[in-house]
Amino acid sequence: MIVQWITHRRIFLISLFLLPFCLLVAEQFIVQKGTNKRRKGQPSAKVLRERCAEQMGEIMHHFPNILHHLADVQGRILSHLYAYLEGEKCCFLLCATRPQLASAQAKLASIKSRLEAIEAELQAEARSLDLFIAEKDISNLK
Repeated sequence: MIVQWITHRRIFLISLFLLPFCLLVAEQFIVQKGTNKRRKGQPSAKVLRERCAEQMGEIMHHFPNILHHLADVQGRILSHLYAYLEGEKCCFLLCATRPQLASAQAKLASIKSRLEAIEAELQAEARSLDLFIAEKDISNLK
């Protein structure tokens, strides 16, 4: 049951995280009718849209790896906690010596601080992307 819950949670988080990016990319492929006015010396709107779509694809290429690593770390931590809560006699938290526990605590503290830094960076990037989209009014590109 716990494994199913973790699996469903991973799928939910991945879909929740990738949905806005998929919508943004899908919006780039909607063809709108209009006149094709080109200025010499500047790339056409079509070329710029293609480049933007390619760049977004390259950025989104990294997200599955990040989500996989986060889910892996979360799964390891939860497996240790569940073993401890279920009272297994050979779980790490019950069998480890003080130096081993201190080492594990230091590793977890560094992981926690790094995850907090990553979360802050992602929130800042999301805010700046929202401001950029609002400023440029990307929804009304023609």
